[in-house]
Amino acid sequence: MESLLFHDPKKLEVLAAVAMPDHAHLICFINRDAAREEYLLSDIMASIKSYSAHAINRKLKRKGHVWFDESFDHVIRHEEGIDAKIDYVKMNPIRAGLVNSPEEYPWLYAEDMVDWKACMNNEGQPWPALKACRKMREIREI
Repeated sequence: MESLLFHDPKKLEVLAAVAMPDHAHLICFINRDAAREEYLLSDIMASIKSYSAHAINRKLKRKGHVWFDESFDHVIRHEEGIDAKIDYVKMNPIRAGLVNSPEEYPWLYAEDMVDWKACMNNEGQPWPALKACRKMREIREI
């Protein structure tokens, strides 16, 4: 999850994400650069996979591939309901029999589940992507 939350908020706004034992889900908004061009999802995913693979290999004291090269993306249309997709992500650990509630699963992030005080880095600051999400949340609540 750290690789998602650390990712540059100028490129990506994470709404929900879960890392399962054999796959992961990410629901996000992809932002635009100064030229109003969307950042490439393939570049963002490569960065996330690289960062997380290095962290996983370091923790497990090994080397080698962690993720498959491909990823399967799907553009969420308004008629599909983004809230339903977020609920699907949140329910993944329960459907897999790993926990009884989404809050019990440590590798799940959803904006509506965030305890902002618990999401600070070693310097007492929120991860960059969380800082952007918190700002967007405050704007929405005004």
